[in-house]
Amino acid sequence: MTSHSKLTFVFRHPRRRQKIRTLLSNPRKVFRKYSLVLENKLAYRFSWIDSLVFRLSKERLCRFMKREKNLYDTLCTAFNCDVGYWSYRSIRPTQIPSEIKQLAKEVKQLSPRILMEIGTAKGGTLYIWSRYLESCLRIISIDLPEGLFGGGFPQTKIKFFELFAPYKELYFLRGDSHSMEIASRVSQILKNDKVDFLFIDGDHTYEGVKRDFEMYSKLVRPGGIIAFHDIVYHPHVPNCKVNKFWNEIRRKYTSKEIIASENQEWAGIGVLYV
Repeated sequence: MTSHSKLTFVFRHPRRRQKIRTLLSNPRKVFRKYSLVLENKLAYRFSWIDSLVFRLSKERLCRFMKREKNLYDTLCTAFNCDVGYWSYRSIRPTQIPSEIKQLAKEVKQLSPRILMEIGTAKGGTLYIWSRYLESCLRIISIDLPEGLFGGGFPQTKIKFFELFAPYKELYFLRGDSHSMEIASRVSQILKNDKVDFLFIDGDHTYEGVKRDFEMYSKLVRPGGIIAFHDIVYHPHVPNCKVNKFWNEIRRKYTSKEIIASENQEWAGIGVLYV
């Protein structure tokens, strides 16, 4: 194949075209993505590097946490600060700040003791729940490594997440939320207790979000809350069909939508009152 033929093939292939457009439009984002992969691999291979970076990141995170006095401070830490170094640098949530702020206030009124989130990613929402919901003493995180919708924190980051709330019980289940193995582990953690707040932000396909709801909604107590992220129609993400399931399920419960702008093309939070 000639060099001209190879170039023609690259531009005819839709996925390759998209990658090239992304690289040209935001090279810093692409560089950051692949440098993070490299950082995680180096930290896994050379434990002394991870130990040093973790110690420095712990000191930096603790300084931020000591300054926090309210929800606004907690959100600023999660969204605006590099809370650590290297692979521990960012916990920024893939959320619209005003939406997650309103949801956090809503959940706080429940005085929840047990919380579960499906889809932890960088740990931003986990940080908000851990820091702002003082009454919550047990938090279960389910996250799929290499998940298609932004999931998959490395094993090494769990010890960093545990710094968010050392006095609370934090459980990290790295696996497919649809598997019987993960469901069984959740049951073992809960025993006979019920969840006060369930946040579903994992598999965004119609079948995926529906499956998460069917498997875990029964674990939520009467009077509890179930929230879905990304209920707004995503025209640029064809596989994201949370909006389709949301429009079906919302009619069966008392519900509420938290949407920052009527023109936005992502995010949005749907709340069900069980």
